[in-house]
Amino acid sequence: AGYAVVLGLLICSTIEAYRLQQTISRREAAVYQAHIVRENALSGLRDYMWLGATYAREYLISGDTRRFRSQILEIARQGNGQAAFLRPEVVKSFSMYTDALQALTGFRPGNPQNAMGLIEQQLLPLRVSAMGTIERARADLQNELASAERDLRRRQRAIVWQLFVVLGGS
Repeated sequence: AGYAVVLGLLICSTIEAYRLQQTISRREAAVYQAHIVRENALSGLRDYMWLGATYAREYLISGDTRRFRSQILEIARQGNGQAAFLRPEVVKSFSMYTDALQALTGFRPGNPQNAMGLIEQQLLPLRVSAMGTIERARADLQNELASAERDLRRRQRAIVWQLFVVLGGS
C-alpha cells in the first residue's frame, strides 16, 4: 500500500512537471515569436527607407512624378503595416521620412545639383534620424528579449525547486 502511494505521488509529480514544462515552453515560444515579428518589422522599415532614397534619386533625375508617388505610397503602406508592431517613436520617425519623400513631388527636377542639395538638406537628415531611432528600438528589443529570457529561466528554476520539494516530501 505504501509503495502504491509513493508511486502515485511520483506519477502525479511527473504529470505536473510535464505540464509546467509545457507552460514554460509555450511562454518561451511566444517571447521569441514576438521578438522575431518586431525585429522583422524594424528591418523592413530600414529597407523601405533605403528604397525610398533610391526612388527619390531616380525621381529627381527622371522627373516621373506619377511613378514616384506610386512608389512612395506603396512604401508608406507597407511600412505602416509593419510599424503597427513597433513603438510610437519609430512609427513617427518613419512617417516623417515618408512625408518628406511625398513633399519631393512638389520639386520640379531638372538641375541635378539642386536635386542632390535637396536630398542632402531635407531627406538625408530625416533618414539618419529615423535610422538612429530604429537602431535604438533594436537595442531596446534585444534588452527586452534578454530580460524575458532571464525571467523565464527564473520561473523554470522556481518550478524545479517546487518539484524537488514535493518529491523530497514524498
